[in-house]
Amino acid sequence: MSESARELTGKEPVVAGFPGGCDTRLLVKYASTPTLIFGPGSLKEAHSVNESLRIDDLFRSIEIIALFLLKWCS
Repeated sequence: MSESARELTGKEPVVAGFPGGCDTRLLVKYASTPTLIFGPGSLKEAHSVNESLRIDDLFRSIEIIALFLLKWCS
């Protein structure tokens, strides 16, 4: 995913832990399934009353996910 993000944005992606609750822990703990959380927007606004994101960021994240899946599945 980092490689796809880097390729499409020209920037080194930030890889960090997620500061909130998330179901990925259940997949890791009970199903031994590696997981990652990826998406557009600001963590400062995530799941808040005024949550928003730029449409350009949404489309860029779609492109990154699509490129990642093409590389992973081929």
